[in-house]
Amino acid sequence: MTRSSTRPLPDCNGPRLQPFEDPKATVDFKRLISDGNLTDSSAGGHAHVFEALIQSKTYALKIVRQWFFRSRHDFEVILTMLQYQFKFYDDSEICAALSDHQRKYFSSKLINGHMDPFFCECRAYGRLIDEKVYGKVAVRCYGYLMISAEREDELRERLGVTAWNRPREEYSKRASRRQPFRAIVKELVTENVPLTAKTAKKMLRDLRIIRSFKVYNMDICARNYKGGLLVDFSVAMTRPHYLFFIKPAWRREGYMYDDLRSFDYMLDEAGIATLARATRNEDYVGHLRPRNERGRVIKRK
Repeated sequence: MTRSSTRPLPDCNGPRLQPFEDPKATVDFKRLISDGNLTDSSAGGHAHVFEALIQSKTYALKIVRQWFFRSRHDFEVILTMLQYQFKFYDDSEICAALSDHQRKYFSSKLINGHMDPFFCECRAYGRLIDEKVYGKVAVRCYGYLMISAEREDELRERLGVTAWNRPREEYSKRASRRQPFRAIVKELVTENVPLTAKTAKKMLRDLRIIRSFKVYNMDICARNYKGGLLVDFSVAMTRPHYLFFIKPAWRREGYMYDDLRSFDYMLDEAGIATLARATRNEDYVGHLRPRNERGRVIKRK
């Protein structure tokens, strides 16, 4: 059973993701394709990703797990934790860290729309779809679905998935009354494209295009690429984003350039020798002869 939702999400200013073409479509779960421990709710997986059949077509279905922060954390600690979780969460701790002045401008609803990993995906894909580059620089997304919690027993019995992190009080309700699963419907990529100097050039070009639309992935690494395309935006920061209004300039620059540094680190980790570098090679630049604003070499005295 799939719950119907016809409005674009999240419900805040900025890009939004439309629901799947048939919000009531029946989902036939075929297999679990995500990595990680299936029963340990503290495992660091972003989500449960399934191969699913919807309207006679196969998709990758990324379903969030429940997550609630129960202790006080700073913004940066929460942001770091979200890099390893793709789950519901309680944004009250983030709001508590705001000053009274900041709370006047940034409601909990807006913060939830900017920080919830499900909405991070919605906003990033919404922007790429608006700019007509989805499927070219990132794996194709077909919208979102709300799936009834009544499917939870089926997923446990058929596929052994039990780690949803639902609050205990949720289980005192009938399954039909519990929070539904939130899912992002994506193209199922089965092709394994190795990371090479050649593929790195296209991946870097794609990343620069994504960044040009003010979408900052914030988690560039080899595991988040499939078929040479980015597949994960669960901690992406898509502008307008409230952190770009409250953080100092040096921190905002850090958000903007994190992807570039991470891209180069990914290549270094894979042992890829290529001139396709996202950041400047300071050793190389240091050996270049200085030039004036017209590009002419400045002669040394």
